[in-house]
Amino acid sequence: MTDTNKKRFRQSSILESFATNRPKRLTHEVNRQMSTRSDLEADCGRELLAAAAEKRQRHCQPESVESDDDCGGPADFLTWTFNLSPEDKVRESPGNGGGDGSSTPDLFDMESAEVDKELSLGTSLLEMKTNRSCRQSLPPLRSASDHTVLFDTNCSVSGERPPSPYPREYVDRWDGSHVKMPCSTSENNLCPVANAEQYHNVGLLHRWNVISEALQCKMRSWQDLKKTILRYNSRYQNQWDFNVLEEFFNELNETETEAFFETTLPKMVRLALKLKSICTKPIPLLQKGSSHAITMSQLQIACLLANAFFCTFPRRNSQRQNSEFSNYPSINFVGLFNGSRRCKERIEKLKCLLNYFRRVTEKGRRFWAFNLNAPDFYCLFNLEPCGTVSFKRQQLPNHPSWSTSREQLSKLRVTTEGKIEDSRGMLQVDFANKRIGGGVLTGGCVQEEIRFVISPELIISRLFTEQLSPHEAVIITGCETFSSYEGYAKTFVWSGNYLDEQTRDSWGRLFVEVVAIDAEPFKSQKAKQYAPNFLTREINKAYCGFFCDGATSDNQPSVATGNWGCGAFGGDPRLKMLLQLMAASQAGRDVVYYTFGDRELCRDIFDVYEILKEKEATVGFVWNVLEEYSSTVLIRKKKTLQQPLYEFVRKKVLNYSGDANANDNETGAKKISSCASSSNSVLPEMPQTT
Repeated sequence: MTDTNKKRFRQSSILESFATNRPKRLTHEVNRQMSTRSDLEADCGRELLAAAAEKRQRHCQPESVESDDDCGGPADFLTWTFNLSPEDKVRESPGNGGGDGSSTPDLFDMESAEVDKELSLGTSLLEMKTNRSCRQSLPPLRSASDHTVLFDTNCSVSGERPPSPYPREYVDRWDGSHVKMPCSTSENNLCPVANAEQYHNVGLLHRWNVISEALQCKMRSWQDLKKTILRYNSRYQNQWDFNVLEEFFNELNETETEAFFETTLPKMVRLALKLKSICTKPIPLLQKGSSHAITMSQLQIACLLANAFFCTFPRRNSQRQNSEFSNYPSINFVGLFNGSRRCKERIEKLKCLLNYFRRVTEKGRRFWAFNLNAPDFYCLFNLEPCGTVSFKRQQLPNHPSWSTSREQLSKLRVTTEGKIEDSRGMLQVDFANKRIGGGVLTGGCVQEEIRFVISPELIISRLFTEQLSPHEAVIITGCETFSSYEGYAKTFVWSGNYLDEQTRDSWGRLFVEVVAIDAEPFKSQKAKQYAPNFLTREINKAYCGFFCDGATSDNQPSVATGNWGCGAFGGDPRLKMLLQLMAASQAGRDVVYYTFGDRELCRDIFDVYEILKEKEATVGFVWNVLEEYSSTVLIRKKKTLQQPLYEFVRKKVLNYSGDANANDNETGAKKISSCASSSNSVLPEMPQTT
């Protein structure tokens, strides 16, 4: 074996050792995406699937492109993507397009896939609007008073190459309105310098000079990486233990460790040290009370995240109450390197992040891969990040009058199967912490943290986003998914590389939209979530995230959501579903609701929804029912509930609309609408049930 082949083996093995059976998982994901494609006609589905099955049996072949090195490329690492085991191939069996001439079931009937496992109720997925079906033309991309663009808008943003930074020369800004960059030449950007061996402070130097010198030293082990980081963070030498980093590399063999330190890490260093030439414009802080957007290139995000990995950002390591950035989430990755609690979860998150850094540092590498969006099912992928991503902080000081709303409830699909991030082309809800990202850079490993590590470009929002107020949300457009995973919380594991095959808009962003909305915690007093002030807070928060100024119901993608704030925060999923449905209806969006395997919740939600839709209930009517539930059922002193919420809603709807079995329900529907438009917040007296 030649030296070159040895390098190829080492580079691919470091991440290939992290998971097993990845071909099977990816194949299931491809088949799932095929079943949900809204732009394919059912009559050609069988032919397309057959062609896909045949082509997926081949290995993908990398295109010969100039590269900055001749080590193993992404094609080596991604070969498993298209190596299917026999059980992963499309089976030719009765009922599945077999050779016996039996009929094939509709490929796009999601509810006929696995009846015994999956339960999906409500509107068909094909009828749910996505950003493909209701795509609008965007105005030309330009910087404005409420929108900062960090690259040259006159250059192409087609996704074939990274857009050029703007301005060409680095502009320094060290103030309270912009990110304090590690490469700043400000006299305030100094750091105490420690002896590399004994960690004794020897003076103050400009931070970037110390960082550059430290990172350019050869690192061959995790101990060298630790020493490098502590050279410009010497005040934390007795606080940062790097236990997780040590455990992470203890899991790797000698070959894998050598591959990381000889190949991947040097590329990350080179990317981080290009900060002054890649991120030339000052980055504004998205502060409380402001509505502002930032659009940057994926390459700029990768450069910033590389610096976060090496913990170079100044003033961002302390979370003390009176510290300068106490209202901002952490950004330096040291929280993933330290600690003894939840070590396993941190290690799995590190695998996701190293997969991301490996991908984005493969400059000049391209390869052909199976692609559902291409007519011939193959597409040329660039590993170097070439697109753009937008981050928008949105506040709505004025909200609807919920008790008088006449909006009809939107379409609803509720399902036990799948994940929110599977809803391609929809507005995907991030169950956020008020400090965006939550515990992604520490031990947290639930919905928000997982979403951030499989799409690490989301993490950079922590650099400039101040904690959210009750009337604010953050909308992120264009983030790419780089990793797949299995499990949740303690069972979370990185399960392989992921190719995000979605197309881009005219600004160079992938058609992916994530909205971060933070729920109110009700850990110890769960009954207080039904109080009017908390009902108002939650529905206004959801509406702030779902609202799009100037859009109509015809051109807004559906909302993909689930049990928002119902885990550690103690929220009631049945209540949160109604609040989110009402907010989405008011904003003109349909809803796809994931119950994450809870079949009972799935049926309960749809039963109540059917009753409300049958009686043509408005948002205002449902709101008034919730307010009455709060005032009559909630015993405030004991802080307990006398009656389940959905039972109360069913009785009120059926009783108020008259005889539920009557043929003419028009009168009852009119009464409901009339009640919703009334200025009173409490329903009129209801007849008693018999």
